[in-house]
Amino acid sequence: MAYALSGLLTSTNSMLHCFQQLQKKGSTDMTNNAFQFDDFKALIEVEKYREIED
Repeated sequence: MAYALSGLLTSTNSMLHCFQQLQKKGSTDMTNNAFQFDDFKALIEVEKYREIED
């Protein structure tokens, strides 16, 4: 269970930092620590699902 909580706590911390920056500056710095969108699409295998839709 500790492994699942580690991921959850790390994700929560990242979201908190993102929203604090958004509140303070009005935008977020997506180049610093953010997971890049193309990498995210590869992770969730978006192309596989696009093929299923066709």
